[in-house]
Amino acid sequence: MSAEPSYSAEQLEVELRKLGKTLAVGQFAPGVIHEINNPLFAILGLLEFLLAESEPCSKTHERLLLMQQSGLEIKNIVRTVIDFSRERHDERMEWRLDDLAGEAVQLFRRTSVARDIELELEIGPGQLTAVGSRNALKVVLLNVLTNAQQAMPNGGTVRIVLARSNDTVVAALTDSGPGVAPEAAESLFEQFFTTRAGAAGLGLTIARALTRQEGGELTYEPSGGQGARFVLRLPAASLAG
Repeated sequence: MSAEPSYSAEQLEVELRKLGKTLAVGQFAPGVIHEINNPLFAILGLLEFLLAESEPCSKTHERLLLMQQSGLEIKNIVRTVIDFSRERHDERMEWRLDDLAGEAVQLFRRTSVARDIELELEIGPGQLTAVGSRNALKVVLLNVLTNAQQAMPNGGTVRIVLARSNDTVVAALTDSGPGVAPEAAESLFEQFFTTRAGAAGLGLTIARALTRQEGGELTYEPSGGQGARFVLRLPAASLAG
């Protein structure tokens, strides 16, 4: 692993301000998520009545169905966030990277945004066991998958390759999207940096912070062609402290 960078007093102050913003967002989000549920349930309930009263196959009925679908997508996202917020992220244990990746893939497939995304999981030979917080690393994989989906709004493929490299377990995720411009690559992991409208610019920042917390590293590497490639490297269980 590379040595941690040294910061000047000014740089440290900037980083602390960024961290404060991230923590504020993290603390504020669960309350907002819960508050979304009440009006959402009211909207979905009203849509049920309107659908029952509208004429089937009419334009009004079709538009109401689209509204209902969007509402159900929001409901699914809210449920996933709430379920995850109830999990503990400080439990350290041995786990297999292929099991963890399989769980993350299944969880991602439960979300409506994944319906046009094809996920390919390739498991290489060797011992893929690491030590750390399963939930924290699951968030890392989900955030990278979400980043890939946002880069491919019209659908595409994400290929996940798991392997053992010397004393490291590796997950390489490559998407079939447009890739990352060279001038943007250096800023990918900066807080609130994004090239897409409507995105918060926190997913990759959180993913790298969680990875480093677990003694690993998350990097962006040119794929050598179309798409973006993110590589998650973690110390194998035999080396984890």
